[in-house]
Amino acid sequence: MYIALRPLHIAGHDYHINDEIPDECVTRRLEVTGFVKHIEKETFAAPVLMSDGTVTAVELTPQEVKTALLLFQQTPANAAKAVSEIASEPLLEYFKQADGRKAVQAALGVKMNGGETNGGGAEQPADSGNGAAE
Repeated sequence: MYIALRPLHIAGHDYHINDEIPDECVTRRLEVTGFVKHIEKETFAAPVLMSDGTVTAVELTPQEVKTALLLFQQTPANAAKAVSEIASEPLLEYFKQADGRKAVQAALGVKMNGGETNGGGAEQPADSGNGAAE
């Protein structure tokens, strides 16, 4: 994503300072000359590999991605404890889909819907490959 650093007229459209400019409208010259600046997206599509081989995604902020990476590295017991402190619904949904560890799923069930886990016929994610024992 790009933002205008100066007022611009591109492809029949006027952009003011701090307006978002579609990537396809920006040339390298505009960036090099300081008319626009590339900024990172505010969210990322975090992929989840499902057991049937399909891939879904959950939109997460950079901080949520960092939290997810740290939680995946924790033991199941510690990760389950950490779930109770997560306030972000998208992050909880990501763990519900992506983390198949029983302790984490149980903690998510308590946090999200009063005790029901993902075992009620919902599709389970493929092995997360984190090597942690359950």
